[in-house]
Amino acid sequence: MALVSVISPVNSLAGSGCQRDGMVLDLHVTDRLVIPSGDLQWRFSRASGPGGQGVNTTDSRVELVLDLQTCSVLGPFRRARLLEQLASRLSDGCLRVVVAEERSQWQNRQKALHRMADLLRQGLQPPPTMRIEQQTIGLTVDDSLMRVHLARPVQEGPWPGLIFYSDIYQLGDPILRLANRLAGYGFVVAAPEIFHRVEPVGTVIEPDAIGRLRGNDAARRTEIASYDADTKAILTWLSEQTEVDEQRLGAIGFCIGGHLAFRAALRPEVRATACLYPTGLQNGKLGRGIADSLQRAGEIKGALFTLFGSEDPHVPAEDRDRVLEALQGLRHETVLFEANHTFMRDDGWRWDPDLADQAWAAVITFLRRELSPAQP
Repeated sequence: MALVSVISPVNSLAGSGCQRDGMVLDLHVTDRLVIPSGDLQWRFSRASGPGGQGVNTTDSRVELVLDLQTCSVLGPFRRARLLEQLASRLSDGCLRVVVAEERSQWQNRQKALHRMADLLRQGLQPPPTMRIEQQTIGLTVDDSLMRVHLARPVQEGPWPGLIFYSDIYQLGDPILRLANRLAGYGFVVAAPEIFHRVEPVGTVIEPDAIGRLRGNDAARRTEIASYDADTKAILTWLSEQTEVDEQRLGAIGFCIGGHLAFRAALRPEVRATACLYPTGLQNGKLGRGIADSLQRAGEIKGALFTLFGSEDPHVPAEDRDRVLEALQGLRHETVLFEANHTFMRDDGWRWDPDLADQAWAAVITFLRRELSPAQP
């Protein structure tokens, strides 16, 4: 059964934080995350210590409790990150802040809200990435030289190995930043030039109107069997590297690369695959001829993750539903963001940095879980 999640931007609430009359206290964490007062539990008692007699005769000591497991506005990935990052501060999944410094209960409430918000912001920060090194290598497939961008952790492995498929613009700076970021989470990443048979080695296609025509034409002129041959060659290369654990191979791709990653998942050695706003699965549009990718979904043995944008014109709702229906019965989870196509690419008007961070959290959680070392 697929795990389905829907992630929406949370609009900032004007004046959120406090409302003294009626004691309505929302918790403003970021502009896109506001915890409603109904999710917060308050407890009050008499305080002792500094503050004078008034502190000891009124219920000025406050305890603020947030149950991360039931909070109504935390999506599954924010929830998972907070539970992991704040584990040492939690009791039964609850985050607690106690304040008893002021005579006024109201002032202590204010401080409790601020401290809780600070803790949540700290917990939502992505973990620091490790240092990586980059390299360009060449693999010859069917007598065609294929440039491959390699990014890997500097620290000693072995690490999981990932094929990383670009969009139709190949390995420009925005795509390389994505590949390098992925390596920083603890993966050896091999990103090929997907059109090496029809474009000169080193070609970066500009993401403009002419580039879109050029990239789509390069895709159309590439045989589907050639894409598959490239996948086999890269998986073989990864499995031969000492810094790669050959038992932990996966694939990830964006746009047309999401479709290519899906085809990589058909190979038995691929344990986990992430397809990010994949195009052409619903109609077989990939290269020369019609791809049978979705029809072969039953061949996928590993775990599959798909990510879509609700505003993506390339995969409208009815096509997305058709794809998801075909994936029933697989070990598959999917997430839908209220975003456009290619919203994780940081050089265009469709980029949404906040949702991109949430998407990364979902992807990394999936890959780390599915490509974790086998237990003895």
